[in-house]
Amino acid sequence: TAVIGAHLHDYPGRDSGSAYVFRKIDGAWEQVTKLWSDDGSLRDRFGVSASLSGDTAVIGAQLNDDAGSNSGSAYIFALASGCAADLDGDGDADAEDFFTYLDLFAMGDSRADITGDEVIDADDFFAYLDLFAQGC
Repeated sequence: TAVIGAHLHDYPGRDSGSAYVFRKIDGAWEQVTKLWSDDGSLRDRFGVSASLSGDTAVIGAQLNDDAGSNSGSAYIFALASGCAADLDGDGDADAEDFFTYLDLFAMGDSRADITGDEVIDADDFFAYLDLFAQGC
């Protein structure tokens, strides 16, 4: 498993950041999920640092303002083993994850871009359905 930060990713605001989780599956590295902060905003730089211990990822947001101007934050994610459909990190692909994805898709949220082509369309919806059907 590898976690890679993208601290200059522009959703929900410029340089708000994200991180990507990859796993080696059948000898090839594949993206299994994308991480973001629920409270992300302009210039937080979530993903400036990323660490992994087992199936727990810690992601830094260098300029997050939760505790004061540019005070920074760290976010902890429990990664379900190979379960990209698990959007809330509880180890199950359940109705909550499905409805979360529907909301992201309906809003045109970049986190709904499952295919990674920067276009949110039916291909992403069906890709999520496939992930969801695989379960955790």
